[in-house]
Amino acid sequence: RILFTTFTKNLAGDILDNLRKICSVIEMKRIEVTNLDQWVSGYLRDKGYEYNIVYSDELDDIWDTAMINTGLDLEFTRLFFQEEWAIVVEANEAYTIESYMKAPRNGRGTRLDRSKRKQVWAVFEEYMNLMNAMQKRDPEHAMYECKELLLKKGLVSQYVSIVVDEGQDFSMSACRLLRAMAGDEHPNDLFIIADTHQRIYRNKATLSKANINIRGRSSYLRINYRTPEQIRRYAFSILKNISFDDLDEGYDDGRKCQSLISGSKPQISNFKTQEQEEQYIFEKIEALVKQG
Repeated sequence: RILFTTFTKNLAGDILDNLRKICSVIEMKRIEVTNLDQWVSGYLRDKGYEYNIVYSDELDDIWDTAMINTGLDLEFTRLFFQEEWAIVVEANEAYTIESYMKAPRNGRGTRLDRSKRKQVWAVFEEYMNLMNAMQKRDPEHAMYECKELLLKKGLVSQYVSIVVDEGQDFSMSACRLLRAMAGDEHPNDLFIIADTHQRIYRNKATLSKANINIRGRSSYLRINYRTPEQIRRYAFSILKNISFDDLDEGYDDGRKCQSLISGSKPQISNFKTQEQEEQYIFEKIEALVKQG
């Protein structure tokens, strides 16, 4: 069997529709298409785990309760705790106070001494207690537990290959889980398509740290078939001096890329208000419609 997975449910649906156009019925029986969160939910449910994966507003409420229940007079906001949990705890699998005290906090900005880390951990511990009591998990923690379950049981992957689309949006937890799902490294185990210039979520992963070896196995796609060269150049001029990772420990400056098609030079307009911008867009679209 082959697993074709991606980050969002809607994109997984589009991929499934497109595969049905180019694959036979027999071939489709060997291909499973799903977004990773859905795969995790189904796997854990099959293994007897009853908790639900929750998102956004529901998680905000749980974090607020954890902060109140801890009763510590900390100057940190809910957003600080959520980012510290995601970037430091979950990315480093630091789910104990001992591992959190040692976890790197590169790029976090706010310095925490040992005493402050202990206070922050008290909120994390209460957050985990609340999640356990309500039988809930955030997506990253669920991926971690799913990965641990796979490794503990020593399960051989049920997939000969895993194809990943929009890999730039996958987190460290997701990449570690994919490695466990694929089993030990073997030919055609993982095929990951990614472009960090198109990353729209805050997730960031380093594949080598997830035991996904791409050195000598990766290809850089240099040709853009859908964006005119004029628009590509303008877009990259906006991103000048902003560094983008290559999903590993290198950087992608975009200089190797070029477009094969040519078009009109982009027209740039600036507005003082959102209303002015919306009116301009409306008038432009209306004019194009009238042109036929």
